[in-house]
Amino acid sequence: MDKEDEDVIMEEEIEEDEEVEDEEEEQEEEEEKEEEMVEDEETEETEEPEEVEEVEKVTEEEEEEEEEKVIEEEEEEEGKGEIEGLEEEIDEDLEETAEKEEEEEEEIEVEKPITIETNKKEKKKDTTAKKNSITTNQKYKDKDIEKEKDKKDKEKEQKEKKEKQDENIRTNGNNNHTNTNNNNNNNNNNRRVLENGTIIYCEWREQQFIKCDIIEKRESELKNGTYDYYVHYHEFNRRLDEWVHESRMDFSRIIEKKQPVNSIATTSSSSAIGENVSTTGGNKKQPPKRPSQKGSMVMDDDSKLSELEKEHEEITKVKNINVIEMGRYEIDTWYFSPYPEEFTKTDKLYLCEFCLKYMKKKTSLKRHALKCDLRHPPGNEIYRSGNISMFEVDGKRNRIYCQNLGLLAKLFLDHKTLYYDVEPFLFYIMTEYDDRGCHMVGYFSKEKESPDGNNLACILTLPPYQRKGFGKLLISFSYELSKKEGKVGTPEKPLSDLGLLSYRSYWTQVLLEILKTHKGNLSITDISNMSAIRTEDVISTLQSLNLIRYWKGQHVIHITPKTLDDHLKIYAKQTSKIDPKCIHWVPPVVNVKKHR
Repeated sequence: MDKEDEDVIMEEEIEEDEEVEDEEEEQEEEEEKEEEMVEDEETEETEEPEEVEEVEKVTEEEEEEEEEKVIEEEEEEEGKGEIEGLEEEIDEDLEETAEKEEEEEEEIEVEKPITIETNKKEKKKDTTAKKNSITTNQKYKDKDIEKEKDKKDKEKEQKEKKEKQDENIRTNGNNNHTNTNNNNNNNNNNRRVLENGTIIYCEWREQQFIKCDIIEKRESELKNGTYDYYVHYHEFNRRLDEWVHESRMDFSRIIEKKQPVNSIATTSSSSAIGENVSTTGGNKKQPPKRPSQKGSMVMDDDSKLSELEKEHEEITKVKNINVIEMGRYEIDTWYFSPYPEEFTKTDKLYLCEFCLKYMKKKTSLKRHALKCDLRHPPGNEIYRSGNISMFEVDGKRNRIYCQNLGLLAKLFLDHKTLYYDVEPFLFYIMTEYDDRGCHMVGYFSKEKESPDGNNLACILTLPPYQRKGFGKLLISFSYELSKKEGKVGTPEKPLSDLGLLSYRSYWTQVLLEILKTHKGNLSITDISNMSAIRTEDVISTLQSLNLIRYWKGQHVIHITPKTLDDHLKIYAKQTSKIDPKCIHWVPPVVNVKKHR
């Protein structure tokens, strides 16, 4: 064969390949058009109710088809350019191989059809891959369409549910509105001015009506011609007494009317104003023992005391300050405190957290903070462990500070009798330390000379620090001081409800720990000497735990290891305790005057 014949054959083969490729491309275009027609028909059938969304989807599909066509045309042009490049390379190869031997020409003739066949196979693979990609894209499109349908159906269902709920709420709201209007109309019809001592039902929380007593009334600032009433709820402590507008009263449920009450207190009444000792949890101080007297003198003294108590209760029955701001806390008050009248005309009272000075305005507190040099209570620091410190303040040396402390404590103690003569007392203030200073957590006071052997007169933990174990730390510290003095101590009686709970918890934990660690026989006096707790308190605590029995005229402790462990599990979480090694304190020396 001549070289010219070989060139002619090669050109014919190339032309045939191009014709085959053109036919395949035309078939693919026809198939794509048919598929697009089918897709258009399906989309028209499925998306008839929403015309606007169909138009948008069709335009998106047309844009995608145009993009695919543009991509295919670019690929065709690239294929043609590759073929032309192959032709040029073949021509060059032919010129170079013209000088070679016939064997090399035969090898070239064998290799050329192989390369052509491989190119054909690769093109066929590309076409099949394109077809597969088209089918997968169609599948994904079908899935997307189905998902959109499901979303639309869910949205429709949710809209229908919301509409139904709104309708129900409207109907119920109208019914409730009519009921409240009827109730208001009834209240307006039955409305009258209530006198002190009237028992009526008042709205408490969430439309719950509770029986209450009317203690005081005043003209309301909300509406002219209406009244605010200071009420005491029968089911709650006095700390929840409050001023209430008459709109919260149910005038159709007035139970009875009684004489105005002087006190709502459930515990013992406070002692007379003028004595100079504060009491545990606000309980009253026992009057000093006097020589027995006969006749009318004793009756006159008792009648005077009762009159003074009634006057005191009448004055303190209405809370005069609602809120105090102290440091970073804003605290709701619980009870009456005899601050000067000019400071009780505002709802909020501002206190310096270091010197306890009280002010009427925030601006005056800011000015005072620039001048106040105190960053801890004015006394000796006798204990420090971690960020907890204890300061001993003498009422004789720091009289104004201790008086301000008594006024503050009265806001949170019901039957505490306030005494302005604080010289016979020592005050122990517990603080929490940070970068800004020592912030008061709570305090307790004790008499310098107690004839009854009391190691605590009054105790208070401020509301922001309650239920955190600080009250038990204060009680524990008072007993650690009694151990330093070599005495057995007890708080002043009777205890308030909250004071009894705190003391009973402390006594229980201490006694159980002693019974667990100590082996052998133990008497109640031994336990009292080890813990510095008075024997009466030890017996009452063991009786409350059912661990003591009265047998043959004696109190006998009966307990097993299992019951001990069961009781101690309750106090396992309470890890904070007073470390006796950190107390740096010496009992004060009291000068006793000798009479000649």
